[in-house]
Amino acid sequence: DDLIKKSGKKIVFDLVKNENLSNDQLVTIAKHTSGNDMSDEPEVGAKLLVAMIKNSTQGSGSSVSVDAIKKYIEQVDKNHSIFQSHNKDTMKSVISQLGDGPDSDYAKFQKLAPSTLDRMGRMAE
Repeated sequence: DDLIKKSGKKIVFDLVKNENLSNDQLVTIAKHTSGNDMSDEPEVGAKLLVAMIKNSTQGSGSSVSVDAIKKYIEQVDKNHSIFQSHNKDTMKSVISQLGDGPDSDYAKFQKLAPSTLDRMGRMAE
């Protein structure tokens, strides 16, 4: 929320979409923005959430907790009314970007936070 108040949502959207940012940089942005605001542009909301999930599955090197991911998803879920399709698009994009197979980020996150991944799946329906 701080980042949006200081620079404006459009600047954050442009930065995430147009710059080749590392996962660590995306995680930093995600920590200082609201999932509700970022899911106004599903591509941006998904990119930030994927970075958070990938970081969380790194084990001891992780700087993102499952609770932080849950909070971000709850914020996305608050984005109601005309933006409800954005929530669905955001979650569909995240799930597809996590990949499949036993070594995928999807499988790793499934082990780490199965109920959170289930919620994301319901939001994508």
